[in-house]
Amino acid sequence: MRGAKSVERPSPLTGLAHSGIALGGALVFLARELLEGPHSIPRLLFFTAITGIGIVFAGLWGLFISRTTKFVADEEEFLLERTFIWASSKRVDYTKVQAVELAQPFAARLLRLAKVRIDVGGSGGVDLAFLSLKRAEAMRELILSRAHDASASDVMPAHARHAHETPAPTGQVPAHAYEMPPAQDDDVVVRLRPSVLMLGTLVSTSALAGIVTGGAAWLLAWWLKSPIAVMGLTLAIAGWFWSQLGGNWGFIMTRQKETLRIVRGLASTTAQELRPERVQGVVVSQDLLQRLTGLYRVHVTVLGFEPEIDATASANNSLVLPYGTREDVARVVGAIWPTARLGVVSRNHPPQRARWLMPLAYPHTSWGFDGEVLVSRHGWLNRTVTAVPHQRMQSFGITQGPLQRRLGLATVAVHTTDGPVDLKVRDMDAGDARALFMAQLERARAARAAAGQR
Repeated sequence: MRGAKSVERPSPLTGLAHSGIALGGALVFLARELLEGPHSIPRLLFFTAITGIGIVFAGLWGLFISRTTKFVADEEEFLLERTFIWASSKRVDYTKVQAVELAQPFAARLLRLAKVRIDVGGSGGVDLAFLSLKRAEAMRELILSRAHDASASDVMPAHARHAHETPAPTGQVPAHAYEMPPAQDDDVVVRLRPSVLMLGTLVSTSALAGIVTGGAAWLLAWWLKSPIAVMGLTLAIAGWFWSQLGGNWGFIMTRQKETLRIVRGLASTTAQELRPERVQGVVVSQDLLQRLTGLYRVHVTVLGFEPEIDATASANNSLVLPYGTREDVARVVGAIWPTARLGVVSRNHPPQRARWLMPLAYPHTSWGFDGEVLVSRHGWLNRTVTAVPHQRMQSFGITQGPLQRRLGLATVAVHTTDGPVDLKVRDMDAGDARALFMAQLERARAARAAAGQR
C-alpha cells in the first residue's frame, strides 16, 4: 500500500471504562428491583454478588479487547483487526464513510476516553472503543481527511491524482501528523445557552403533558399510600427531564470545512458530523407553549444517518437545533442550505372547502416552492414548516380519502429517505394536486440533472 499508515490500539483503561458502564447498568437494575417491592437480605446479596461478577467480567473483557485489537488507518482503507486464536479483519473503504463521530459515555468521560464511530450508512459502521480523548479526536480527523481525499480522487482524473500525490514514508505516523485543529478555528453556527435549553424543555406541551399525567399518577399513588410507586413515578419524571436537559446540554454546532459538527451532552457527550449534501429534508416545529417563548426546534433527515451514535446517547441525532430563536433557525438552515430562503417562499392556501377537514389548522396550512425547495406549512397545536430540495425528492404520491373525494380535495406526499421529515401538501384542490404532482416530477428531474445526478 502506498503512503503512511497509522496504527492504534485501544487504551489500557478500556477495561475500566467497560466496568464503569456495567456498573451503571447494574445500579439501574438494582434500583428497579428495590422499587418493585421489598426483598430479603439473601436475595439482595445474591444480586450484589452477580453484579460484582458482571463488573469484573466486563473489565476483564475490556482489557482482553485492548490487548487483541488494532486500528489501522492507511491511505486506501481503514481496518479493525482482532487477533487471538483466530485472526479477523473488518475493512472500511474511505469512499463509503458518511460520518465519523465521537461518543463519551459517562464512565469513559471520567477516564478521558472516547469512542470513535465510523458510519458507513445502511451497511452499518465500526466502533473504535476506547481511545484517549486526544487520540480519538486525532483519529477522527485523520479518517475524515482521508475520506475526503478518497471522495475527491473519485472525480479527479488519474494523471491529476498522480500529480498531487506526495511520497510519504511507510510506517507509523507520529501523533502530531494528524492532530485535531484548535476549536477556536471553527466557525460557530449556533451555541445553545443553558437558560434557553431549560426554558424550551420546561415550557413545552410534552413537558406539560408529562407533568400533568405524572402528577395525577403521583397523587393517586400517594393517596393509596404506596411509597414505592410514588418513588418510581418521581424517578420517571425526573428521568425524562434529565434525558432532555442532559442529552442536549452544551449543544454547539460548528462548521469545519465542508461538514457541520454538533457536540452535546452533560454526563455522556457525543460529537457527530453532518454533511450538508446528504441532508434530504428539514422540518422546523413549534408547539403551542413554545409559541409563548418564541423558540423552535429543527430536525433533519439525512441519507445514511443512524438514529443513535451510541446506545447510551439520550439525544436524538436527527435533532440539529433542540431549541432556538428564529435567528438561530435561519443560521442552522443557512449552514445546511446556504442559498435556501424558506421564509420568502410563496404561500398557496387550500380552498375554503378544506376548512371542513381542518377547521383549526386551516389558517396555518399552506405550500409553496422556489427554484430549490418545496415547502409545506401545517399545524395548530404543533406548527411545522417542512422543506425538501427538489433534487432530494425520490418519489411522489397522491392520496384521497372518502371525505376528500366528496369535497374534491387531495393530498400530495413527497417521499425521501426515512426520517423525521414527512412532507405532505394537505387538502389541495384535486386538480391542483395533479398539476403539482406533474410539475414537481419535472422540477425534481431538472434539479437532479443540474446537480449531475442520475
